[in-house]
Amino acid sequence: MRLIILTTIAFLASFQYTFSQDIQSEVYKGKMDGKTPLTLYVQSYENECTTDIMYDGMYKYNGKSEWLQLNITSNYNSQFVLVEYGFTGVLILKKGANGFDGIWISPDSKKQLPVNFQKVEIPSDKMETIQNEFEEVNYVNHDC
Repeated sequence: MRLIILTTIAFLASFQYTFSQDIQSEVYKGKMDGKTPLTLYVQSYENECTTDIMYDGMYKYNGKSEWLQLNITSNYNSQFVLVEYGFTGVLILKKGANGFDGIWISPDSKKQLPVNFQKVEIPSDKMETIQNEFEEVNYVNHDC
């Protein structure tokens, strides 16, 4: 009986740790090729095993598309590669003080357009809506 109680407590403690992870969420507004308005959502969190910062995100062409999920990889030089789910395009970005600058590349690499994003502050209720939309996009793309 004691073993069952200790096992249950250990399980609940690890379960709580997993979901109490500190996730930072940020929203950026920007443009592609100086014309097309974009919105970028990025969340960051610490990898439990390595303490490296990990990233997840999505972006959309405002008024033209639904959210596109991104697979995000970074290095220690504040450089990021954001691959659209389904490999429909790639963003290569450099993070600066207030946002990102870089390029979008088509899958065949024949089209390359400049992109820039500036961090924006949004109300907590709007951030919650975007976070819920991210969860939905993630669920749609990765559900069994």
